[in-house]
Amino acid sequence: MESIAIIRRLQPPEYALDILLILRPLIIFIFLYGAAGLMADQATIELQILESLAVSGEHI
Repeated sequence: MESIAIIRRLQPPEYALDILLILRPLIIFIFLYGAAGLMADQATIELQILESLAVSGEHI
């Protein structure tokens, strides 16, 4: 009987998988949102470089 109690204590709660399944889309959304933000920042920087080159008359 004591070993069954120890095994039950070591197992995660039954709702742990449900919580992970609920959180998974949120984690993916946060990751993709962050990646999209970084890409937008990079595009903005490149656009600023091109604009400054156009104003100064330099060519790439």
